[in-house]
Amino acid sequence: MHTRLISAIAVAGLTMAACGGGSGGDRGEAVDIFVEAMAEQDIDVDRDCADDIVQKLSDDDIAAIVEAGAGGDASLSDEGDEITAGLLDCVDTSAMVDSMIDDLVAEVGDENVDADCLRDALSGIDLANPDDPAITTAMFDCVSFDG
Repeated sequence: MHTRLISAIAVAGLTMAACGGGSGGDRGEAVDIFVEAMAEQDIDVDRDCADDIVQKLSDDDIAAIVEAGAGGDASLSDEGDEITAGLLDCVDTSAMVDSMIDDLVAEVGDENVDADCLRDALSGIDLANPDDPAITTAMFDCVSFDG
């Protein structure tokens, strides 16, 4: 059960890490992929911010993102992974946390998730790093595994 809960949080981070943005061509297509992926989760993106970040990506990383497409798993360079982590600065993180909470509720039930506790616990955590142990701590502190 713990792995499934962590996976729900990790999906958002991986989705962002797999997508970039740009002002036109492949870079524009990459930012479209990112914006659409976030829109499916009801998360707004500051497109200008995403465009600025994607300008820092190499042509190879952009090509990998476009080739992987929506829902794909782009294999980026280490530098590309670091750069795309900055896309979290371009999204409404409170909406992202709400989306994570919705996913958790769907997995374990509303009665097992203290949404306010999770919002507070996740507010100071770098969500671009789904392996951050603070996320696991928040899960154990705010989610009941036994109903």
